[in-house]
Amino acid sequence: MRKKLKGLVGTVVVVVLAAAVGFAGGVGVGIWLSGRGGNIGDNEAVQADATVTEEITETTTETTTEMTTTVQNSSFVEVIIDGDTYLYSGKIFDLDELIAEITKNGNTLEVRISFSDTATQYAYEELIKKFKENGIVYTENNQ
Repeated sequence: MRKKLKGLVGTVVVVVLAAAVGFAGGVGVGIWLSGRGGNIGDNEAVQADATVTEEITETTTETTTEMTTTVQNSSFVEVIIDGDTYLYSGKIFDLDELIAEITKNGNTLEVRISFSDTATQYAYEELIKKFKENGIVYTENNQ
């Protein structure tokens, strides 16, 4: 009789342990899924069946506006200060030659001044002084 009792108790213990292991495994899987946002398959799309109906009523009053734009044809030439020299149209000029070239044929063009990495302050100041003496309009390209 003792053997049957021991066998019955052993069976109960094994069943309880198996249930506990199963429960712990289920909790572990639940925690793992919740860490993934509850998505079982990331690539699975869930279709939503929703219909939204919106009615918009708009009342407008027509207004006609005329705009006149005048565009002035602004021609400019680019002069690059490189060290103590001036580059214009791919050629090196001294200051007097540059002024003569810019004012050639009686046309004075607007000048955009650009600077190389080696441009000197002296070359810049001399150029500005000559431009003011000759009435040459200029802008600086600070890029």
